[in-house]
Amino acid sequence: MRTSRSTLTLKTAVFRVKNTAVPSLVRGGSLILSLCCYSELTSATYSVTNSHDTGATGSPGTLSTAIYQANQAGGGDVVFGVTGVNLGNNLYPIGFEGITGGSYNFNANGTATTVTISGSATYPAFSVISGNITLSNMVIDSCMAQGGNGGMLGGGGGLGAGAALFVNEFSTVQIQGITFSNNIAQGGVANTFQRTNGGGGGG
Repeated sequence: MRTSRSTLTLKTAVFRVKNTAVPSLVRGGSLILSLCCYSELTSATYSVTNSHDTGATGSPGTLSTAIYQANQAGGGDVVFGVTGVNLGNNLYPIGFEGITGGSYNFNANGTATTVTISGSATYPAFSVISGNITLSNMVIDSCMAQGGNGGMLGGGGGLGAGAALFVNEFSTVQIQGITFSNNIAQGGVANTFQRTNGGGGGG
């Protein structure tokens, strides 16, 4: 079992990645950091006014609801009117599998100057499936990605990846003024009873 924990503050960076997870910053694919900027006009703004997020998309003012609404519109600006969001489940993913494009801007420029996303040492934060994403002025803290354990009849543990930020292939993520703190990516436990069976699921 392997555990990764670190604190990282980045003022401006651009990730153009293929199959890369950032638990802080994680392995697996090409990772390019650049000081160039990405900007694009978006047509709608979605406000986060609820500090508790269960991952459901029907609760007014939650971050998951804002992400869902932006997904349906093909992108948009998500602004925060709260200083913190506490996750009670996995955050709703950004974008769609197999679909490229769409620009999303997440910025604590509402009533909050900086917003803290807390996974309570249990849940992962942002999962970018597709699109061009900007994250600004956040602390992403105490998020957890746990890989699945090996099967009862044997198998390796699954990869735990992307506690704070998971970036799917061909997505672009720009971060500005982001602090990654106390995030853990932890692989599942292997079962060596019999080596011929499958491994655990990824986290």
